[in-house]
Amino acid sequence: TEDDDEAARVYAAIGSASPLHEQALLRQAVILERKGESDKAMAMLDQIARQHPASADPLVTKGDLLRARQSYVEAADAY
Repeated sequence: TEDDDEAARVYAAIGSASPLHEQALLRQAVILERKGESDKAMAMLDQIARQHPASADPLVTKGDLLRARQSYVEAADAY
């Protein structure tokens, strides 16, 4: 949707020096999932998890998206 596209542009503008950067990346992944670009969303979440190994948020977000798709085994692995 146009709202998702606008939100993605805003999130993409948040630089890596910002304390909001990780959350902006997570929101971009959620938007990709909503747009039906699941493979890109999952790859992005994996990349965020590698970049922020101390954060559980990328793994929780991935698990939540997989659970929403009823991919329960994969969701459990992500969590």
